[in-house]
Amino acid sequence: MNARIENGVWIRVADLDAASRFYREVLQLPPPVMECQDCCVFLLEEQGFKLVLEHSGAEYLEHAGTANSWIVSCPDIDGVEKRLSKFGIELFRNMNSFGDCRYHRACDPEGNPFIICECAE
Repeated sequence: MNARIENGVWIRVADLDAASRFYREVLQLPPPVMECQDCCVFLLEEQGFKLVLEHSGAEYLEHAGTANSWIVSCPDIDGVEKRLSKFGIELFRNMNSFGDCRYHRACDPEGNPFIICECAE
């Protein structure tokens, strides 16, 4: 058997359209590679990473929930904070820096947590 673990995160959301817009417009992910009534899939090919937004009301789900935190790496954390602020999203600056990297926590409009990371190059 040649099984492999997919590198990605599944986040369950109540409003799939609004969540998809947030991740495209605010976090500036590329256009989704797949969209249907129950999910929206973003593929970040450079990292080999997949983000799946899944409607929490989908009939095949046994329960609604959210994913654990995941990390978005960016070259300008202050620029991301300004974009998040325009959409009413607060960046929590209570996380420590490790080495040359700064980490701050935020939540999408449905309360799903994620971490913004900026590392010196």
